[in-house]
Amino acid sequence: SMLLNLATGHQLAVTATKIADMHHYHRFAIRYEVTPINFDGSLQIHSAIDGQVTNGNVDRYNQFDQRHVVVDATETDATDAWLTGHTRHSNVHFAIGSRLSSPDRVLSNAVDGTHTTNAARQTVNLAVRAGHTYTVDKLVAVVTDHDGERADMALTDRVRAELQQGYPELL
Repeated sequence: SMLLNLATGHQLAVTATKIADMHHYHRFAIRYEVTPINFDGSLQIHSAIDGQVTNGNVDRYNQFDQRHVVVDATETDATDAWLTGHTRHSNVHFAIGSRLSSPDRVLSNAVDGTHTTNAARQTVNLAVRAGHTYTVDKLVAVVTDHDGERADMALTDRVRAELQQGYPELL
């Protein structure tokens, strides 16, 4: 949990809860609970699956090419986002999918999605009131061709199935 003081003078209380378990190792989730402290207005929560992220936090690795992933496709659809790709050197194919939801409200009309050749991005747009808490859950599923599926479409179907299962017992 943290209290954010924005440059506008607005304050937000934010709690993030991360969930992963070894039994459902293809799925993990994060729940954001956001409470505007001193303002009414609009709030945007951004989410992305980004295929251009690099591992640049270890100095001795910075001399090497940090691009390990080739993105094959990205897509957004209402509350879902997708990225498929493969590793450059070992040619492991993978699919990553995410689903945004809320226990408080239906998000399908509140989410704007865009995708580029390397990323799928979503923005949740909320009208907020001071003192009220707004919850957004992001469920993520990751599957590789080491899990038995070979074609990108089969990987995407498997990710869709994992997202459909959700984490109702944990969230």
